[in-house]
Amino acid sequence: MLPLKQRLIAPRSSLTTTTTEAIEVQSLIYDTLLYTDPQTGKTSGLLAKSWSWVDDHTIDFDLREGVKFHNGETFDAESVKFFYETLNDPKLQSPTKSNHTFVKTVEILDPYTVRIVTKEPFPLAPIQFTYAHMMPPAYVRE
Repeated sequence: MLPLKQRLIAPRSSLTTTTTEAIEVQSLIYDTLLYTDPQTGKTSGLLAKSWSWVDDHTIDFDLREGVKFHNGETFDAESVKFFYETLNDPKLQSPTKSNHTFVKTVEILDPYTVRIVTKEPFPLAPIQFTYAHMMPPAYVRE
């Protein structure tokens, strides 16, 4: 196993690790769509300004505009689609993959609105979105 410092600085670690230390640091570097307040337990928007259930399988997210990743890349609907397509790629081996396999499709409605469709009704989806650390697509593709 790599020393802790090396595990934490790897920017792709969110796809390849579940160590508590890496997840905590990852949360300081990469934001998620939603956030759960540890004091109240209430889930609220982080990268998503708001979200609404369209039906039992479908959630629309209104994303924050003007957000940039550390490398200057813009966060937008394409970033969300990339995240879920990457994690649900059968070729990807990731210990965190099971946190995201409930997602069937991600549809871009406009640059700052995404529609996520689940494979089956999944009332815990908002909590699972607090584990979805968005990453800059162009950087990850390199």
